[in-house]
Amino acid sequence: MVGIGLNNIIAVAMTDAVLVADISHAQDVQKALDALKAKNATQASAFLKDHRPWGWFERLVIGDCFQVKRIHVKPKAALSLQSHLQRAEHWIIIKGTAEVSVDETVQQLHENHSIFIPVGSKQDAILVRMILCVTKISILEGKKPAAIARLKRMSADILP
Repeated sequence: MVGIGLNNIIAVAMTDAVLVADISHAQDVQKALDALKAKNATQASAFLKDHRPWGWFERLVIGDCFQVKRIHVKPKAALSLQSHLQRAEHWIIIKGTAEVSVDETVQQLHENHSIFIPVGSKQDAILVRMILCVTKISILEGKKPAAIARLKRMSADILP
């Protein structure tokens, strides 16, 4: 963002939104937020970057039935055990080394390795060394039984 010859403004620039207002209208920011909420804009309710005790993640792309996240896990930290009944995930290790468990299987993954996590699987990741970045592609299927069944069939075809 570049501004020239501006006086008495408020400017807030985020990855997915920019707000510029005259400082005398600072109290009207809530009106802009309410308008975004009325349109169900994600910028009104969620930050693209979310900090957690184990590190942070940021949403890179959000579609109707998928999202892509970059996850940064602090050294010696761990993601919590999770299970998703309505989405599969594909993780790609961008940098570092991770120990990833999917159900009863534990694997060591290194840079440029990936793993598919089927619908309903229990998964977590523990950082072994360095910094771990994961690109997480979640296929969000809502409550569409046919789509969930298709994902489960895909999972069975991909995993041994």
